[in-house]
Amino acid sequence: MSIKMKTLSCVLVLVLLTSTSVIATSAQTEAAEWNYYNSIEVFVTVDEEKIFTPEDFLEVDCLKVLVTEKEAYDEFKYRLIIVLNQFCDDEEIEAAVNAIAANPIVILARRNTFAPFESKIELNESRIKLKVGEKFDLKITDEKLYSTGGINNSLTFILDPQIYDINNIEFDIFSGYGVIIENQAKNIDGEPANLFNASTSDESRFEIIETINSLSHLPGIKYINFDYLSSGARPTEAWVTSDKRIVDFTEDQSSYESVLSVGKTVTVEGLNVGMEEISVTRTAAFVAPVTASCIVTVYLPGDLTEDGEVTLEDAMTLFRYIAGKTTLGQNQSYSADMNEDNEIRLDDAMIIFKQVAGK
Repeated sequence: MSIKMKTLSCVLVLVLLTSTSVIATSAQTEAAEWNYYNSIEVFVTVDEEKIFTPEDFLEVDCLKVLVTEKEAYDEFKYRLIIVLNQFCDDEEIEAAVNAIAANPIVILARRNTFAPFESKIELNESRIKLKVGEKFDLKITDEKLYSTGGINNSLTFILDPQIYDINNIEFDIFSGYGVIIENQAKNIDGEPANLFNASTSDESRFEIIETINSLSHLPGIKYINFDYLSSGARPTEAWVTSDKRIVDFTEDQSSYESVLSVGKTVTVEGLNVGMEEISVTRTAAFVAPVTASCIVTVYLPGDLTEDGEVTLEDAMTLFRYIAGKTTLGQNQSYSADMNEDNEIRLDDAMIIFKQVAGK
């Protein structure tokens, strides 16, 4: 390309940047806050550079398409967020993901990993009952953790030297988009390269992605992406119970105060009659702590008075219940069902009576 043509191209780019600066700023302030239930993340490969529209994804009711990463070399690769026109439940959003995945330009479709959602973890049981001395294995069986960070306002992009004069780039060339170039890489011979690091004035992930989307549409942007925050924080899960006189748990000889590796099974043991909560808090990089709990009821078969012993008074209490003279609480009901047939009858009272009598 001649010097004259290169200069003309640069002028056209600058005119485009200047004329759209007001529009870009407006787009930043009005960034739509899509979330986990109305957006899909998609990786595509196409034969030429393009601006994506809802018409490219007719498999779903698409409101808008946002570029989060662009790589324009021999192949044109894009990482996109498809924002849907309506909110969906889990089943509906998974159906939309599967529909998008069938599009011939789509390499991968999945739930939007950048989208806010409510973190949660689930245990294999939320309530258990244990006899004194009985054990049960408790563990996390499902988790969805929303990263509150991971994206910052630093951008990396590569400019096409056929369009931009990379030897004389002004660091405020993209200021109309709230983006300022921080530094320019150099080749091994010390000459300016076409790789740049920049920062944006945007604060939210929605605004940052809107800005990347706008910049990706400009001619000469060969690559653009935001920088990921990294963290060496190791995911952990911490198990606790407030009263280990009633229930305790172990994992590899650890006490209830230990911080355990993620995914380990905790063996819970009922120690004394009572009710106690055992909880686990899951932490990970850029994830707000999220907790799940299990209510553990510990009972002693035959001990309806809940004094830790089986005596004649327990048998008499059950006789009175069967005769309709008294009521039983939940823990007492567990203790009363001596033959474990889920019914409380005279047979259970007789078992307690014989146990007390040494029969």
